[in-house]
Amino acid sequence: MKNTTRVLACHTNRAILKRISHMLNRAGMRTDCADDTGLAESLMSDNDYDVVLLDLFLADTDGISFAHTLNQAFPELPVLIFSRWPDPEQPGSPAVWPGWVDTYSRHVRLLFALKVMAGHVRQQKLILCIGEAHDCPVEISSSLAQQASLVLARDPYELEEAISTNHFDLVIFSPDQDAGMARDNFRILMDSLMPLPVIIHPGPGAERVVELTRQAAELHVPLPHHKNWDIDHRPGPAVLSEFTDFKTSEGID
Repeated sequence: MKNTTRVLACHTNRAILKRISHMLNRAGMRTDCADDTGLAESLMSDNDYDVVLLDLFLADTDGISFAHTLNQAFPELPVLIFSRWPDPEQPGSPAVWPGWVDTYSRHVRLLFALKVMAGHVRQQKLILCIGEAHDCPVEISSSLAQQASLVLARDPYELEEAISTNHFDLVIFSPDQDAGMARDNFRILMDSLMPLPVIIHPGPGAERVVELTRQAAELHVPLPHHKNWDIDHRPGPAVLSEFTDFKTSEGID
């Protein structure tokens, strides 16, 4: 039986990757890190992970598109996209933004990423928003206009009904919920086995990142050697930082 949770984190910022790795390794997980999708694909071909963490924007594509690629290749694997990343030195801090900037930037990265996603295809997207009512669905509806429709599920009953009656393209999961409600909603989402990108928004604090990562990994039921893609291996030189199993496509100064 596997004892250690295996996590793959992909982000273009190596300083953030180091913090993510340190934060998750300190929580008892084993974390591999990639700073581009080529290395991430190579690592996924050579290793079995319990959960993948992505940023909204990567070096050569957006996080939502890459998550769709991973979902198609590994439909049983949880893929979580964080709209912003926390400062692990301040566990309660949701993100590294000055207060006045946060007022205007709370949804900016998410809205831009959704605009990019909507521009890839012509048909309207159906987005599931999980959590108590807040201004995010309103902002998305106003920004995307005819490009997306939203379904809001605020509790487990609404979530189960939404999942059973709709075919969604994307999930936005709010960590700003009652802790028990959030756990129940997240469990229902993972148990639904919907191979969909899940965006965690707004960006939670470090403790919630660890909690969501661990919960996703615990709910992950791997299929034996399920790999649906045939990619060219592009491992590049990998280096080991002061944190366990930190890998990037180039050396770290």
